Amino acid sequence: PIALESSTRLLILVFTPTVLNALIWSQAARFSARRLLNQGLPPKIHADDLGLSDATNSAILQLASERKLDGASLLVNGISSKEGASAWEGLEHENPHLELCLHLCLTEGPSIAAKKAVADIINEQGNLKLSFGQWLLLSLIPSILPFKKRIRRQLKEEIKAQIAQYKKLTGKQEIHLDGHQHIHLVPLVLDCILDVANDAKITWIRSTREPFPAGLPLKYWWQAWHNAGHLKWIVLQIL
Repeated sequence: PIALESSTRLLILVFTPTVLNALIWSQAARFSARRLLNQGLPPKIHADDLGLSDATNSAILQLASERKLDGASLLVNGISSKEGASAWEGLEHENPHLELCLHLCLTEGPSIAAKKAVADIINEQGNLKLSFGQWLLLSLIPSILPFKKRIRRQLKEEIKAQIAQYKKLTGKQEIHLDGHQHIHLVPLVLDCILDVANDAKITWIRSTREPFPAGLPLKYWWQAWHNAGHLKWIVLQIL
């Protein structure tokens, strides 16, 4: 009984602050949402990964045609990027409010740059091989080292190639940029993006500076905790 009482007290001490914080954040999020709506600024609904596959294209294009989306981001190294970009252009003529941005991808799929120009960041099949964590670790390596300089050159080549491909597929000259798996927030990647920003006409880059998700049913809080979603949120806020 004594052990049981101790366990109960421990559970209360651990979970009570968590529950209270969740309720507080939930109320704050509802207040912010109401304030934005009152200001005439409702949130915009956006879909990533246009071009990833025919099925992904179909889903995104259907939602956009039904005016359930305000925008999408194009994955230019996706297997269906050409079809996705062409179909989206058709939708834009009917719905001028729709917005499209470049979904910069550096962690999977084929490279857009010439293979010889990016040899250290692709595998034998020509696919981009470095994960978000590996790019983050590369950011910590001193810039004076030859290996870091070589990686930086290759990274910049791939970024410029994806920008050029986006312009070719869409006909757009100004670039709004978002990163697949938030890769654009990695310091090394962001530095390279900013280096080419003026020449590439990058006028907008996504930020993830946002409040902790709130207003969610408790089961989603558990799922987020179980999948280390809170750790991901913390890392993104730091970056």
